[in-house]
Formats: sequence, structure tokens, C-alpha cells
Amino acid sequence: MNLKNLEAFYWVVTLNSFNKAATKLQTTQPAVSQKITSLENELGFKVLDRSLRKFKLTHKGITLFKYAEKFMRLETDLVAELTENQHLTGTIRLGVSETIVYTWLVEYIEKVQQEFPKISVEIVVDLTPNLQEGVRTGDLDMAFLLGPTLAFECIEQTLCDFELSFLASPSFKGGVAQMSFKTLMSHTILTYPKITYPYKELKARMKEQGIDEPLSITSYSLATLLRLAEQG
Repeated sequence: MNLKNLEAFYWVVTLNSFNKAATKLQTTQPAVSQKITSLENELGFKVLDRSLRKFKLTHKGITLFKYAEKFMRLETDLVAELTENQHLTGTIRLGVSETIVYTWLVEYIEKVQQEFPKISVEIVVDLTPNLQEGVRTGDLDMAFLLGPTLAFECIEQTLCDFELSFLASPSFKGGVAQMSFKTLMSHTILTYPKITYPYKELKARMKEQGIDEPLSITSYSLATLLRLAEQG
């Protein structure tokens, strides 16, 4: 049985009007009438006697309406329980890029615990390409990652922006801020692996200026890169 048709039947009887039911369901009177006809075809019997100027329930229609009321109450209860944050349970598999770990992940998790106290969060820290694949295959329920729009169908929302900057040890001679991009690229660069979004951005800039790729030391760990940079 199509529950949308049953819903239309419920509102027609409750409001005693096809037009009022159409307004309630945000549709047209002919559409509601068609739903009732489809319901009767599904069941194999008439639920409304429309031979008179004003319709009335048939004997079987009276029985159906009792169950339609139960369905509507059940739907209301279900929606109420599912939208009540305090009752939601389960585990969210959350993929996170390391950039997020070092910025606002803790604040986010605190907020989740406050609003959804019965939800567990399983955090996976990885590179953006791996997180993308995890979302695509369903291994991850959601992910905070870097980069442009994903190539597959999913729900996306822009959360924030991060500036890409060059950092160096205080002992580094010359001062990063005063160097040209070409001069910077003459040094060994510590960065994320070549498959990542930050490196691809760097490579695009090098291509624009006709600069060959520099020597590089790559790691997926931001902590490792910072440690290497600090030690010169």
C-alpha cells in the first residue's frame, strides 16, 4: 500500500473536504482525488462513496480510516523521536584531515557531546584523498577534508578556509616573507605528499611561473613537518 495515498485518504476524511486536504498536503484537488482512486485500486474496493453530492465513508472505508489514524500517529511519534537529539543513538564514522585536528576538531566534538549525548564518534585521521574514497565507498559516514568539489554524488557543505603559507625555522637565513616564490622553490620543501590538495596547489603555482619542482620531504603528519621545519 502506498502510504502517501493513505495519508491523502486520512486528510480528506479528517477535514471532510478534498480541497482542504489538497491545501494541507500542498497539492491540487485533482491530485488528491487521484490518490484516493489509486488507493481504492490497490485495495480492490471503494473507501469513499462519491456518488452523492457529499462523499461518505463506505463500510470498509470506516475500518481503513481507523488504521489510517494509527499510521498517522505512528509517523508523528517516529519523527518526534528521531528529531529529539537526546534520544539519538549510534556511531558516526568521521574522517578528519590533520589540518582540522589542529584547528577546530576539539570544539566540534565538545558540541556534538552536548547536543547528541548518546552518539559515539569514531575518528579516522587521514589524507584528504583517502578520506574522499572512504566517503565514496561508505567506510566513512562523513568527513572534514580539504579541496574542491568531490567527483561523486554526495552532500557537501563549505565549512571554512585556510591560508596556505610557508613557514621556516627562526634560524632560517634570508626571511621567508622577503623571498620570491622562485627563491623559495630553490630550497628543500617540507610538505604533504604529492597526492594531496596543498601540494597540488603548490604545483599549480610552480607551473604558472615555469618553475621546476624542488627537492621535497613529504609526510602526511603535520606534526612531523613542523618538527622538521623548527629544527631547520
